[in-house]
Amino acid sequence: MKNLAGIILALVGAALLWPLGGCESHRHRHTRVEVESGPMGYPGRAGPPPHAPAHGVRRKAMYVYRYHPDCFVYFDTSRSLYFYMEGGKWRSGASLPVGFSSDLGSYVTLEMSSQVPYSRFSEHKRKYPPRGGQEMRKGGGPVKSSPQRKSGPR
Repeated sequence: MKNLAGIILALVGAALLWPLGGCESHRHRHTRVEVESGPMGYPGRAGPPPHAPAHGVRRKAMYVYRYHPDCFVYFDTSRSLYFYMEGGKWRSGASLPVGFSSDLGSYVTLEMSSQVPYSRFSEHKRKYPPRGGQEMRKGGGPVKSSPQRKSGPR
């Protein structure tokens, strides 16, 4: 009886282990993976798929500033942020310091791709010199007669 129980136990154990032996043989298969380097996209065509934007083409962010040449102040219209010179350094803030007049005078609208408009200050100073409150064109010259005077943000 002892012998019969041992044989049955061995057969049951073999029956349970037999499926695991089949899995083991699959584990040792060799899989080959090849990696090619080169441009991504569709075979035979350079570039991205038709629904994607072109590689490297990104629209630069444009910032719109009002430059007030009479007091050398820039105002970022989208961020409501002033850029001004104080103590020989450029500063920025949501409002101007006490020393600035509430009427900044005329302004020129500038579109730039830079987040810091004063990066081209010397060019702006030369192109748009202080006019003492005269209205100015985008090109830099004063407007002779204007029905509506542009004044700074209040």
